[in-house]
Amino acid sequence: MSGAVLALVLLAAALHASWNAVVKGGQDKLLNSVAVATAAALIAALLLPLLALPPQAAWPFIAASGLLHVAYYVLVARAYAAADMAVAYPVMRGSAPLLVALSSAAVLLEPLGLTAWAGVALLCAGILGFAVAARGHGVAGLGYALLNAVVIAAYTVVDGLGARLSGRPLAYTLCVLLAGGAPLALWALA
Repeated sequence: MSGAVLALVLLAAALHASWNAVVKGGQDKLLNSVAVATAAALIAALLLPLLALPPQAAWPFIAASGLLHVAYYVLVARAYAAADMAVAYPVMRGSAPLLVALSSAAVLLEPLGLTAWAGVALLCAGILGFAVAARGHGVAGLGYALLNAVVIAAYTVVDGLGARLSGRPLAYTLCVLLAGGAPLALWALA
């Protein structure tokens, strides 16, 4: 991995953790989650005209991912309303890689090697360790967090397939942000 790619991945992780903290810190978790999704959709709408759109074959994946992202934002809000971020975030993010690895091997017939499985196990154990350390602080939200891990895994697999098919991963991602954020914005306005 090049230094530029690593820097972008770290920036994305920092932005992701930041917006999750904004959602958790607000009074109305759902409204904050919708605001984040709407802001992402607005940015996507501004940038999309600068790019070639993904081919028509990728649109079913964009639609599916958009719907999954709507569920994701609602479940993030519910998880943070019922549990501390120290429990919900690690469970959502620490369980999803394992679910993606399992589904990739079983459904997509893209099995991981032993070293990759060891990496997934270490990653999941490390992230879930935060949740174990914070036990007792909002365990009621654990169900929402686990359900959202399933949603995260689902959109990860859908987006992996869709982005590959599109051949335009940036445009694909922007379309997904728009497809997930626009319905939430319309719902909030209504």
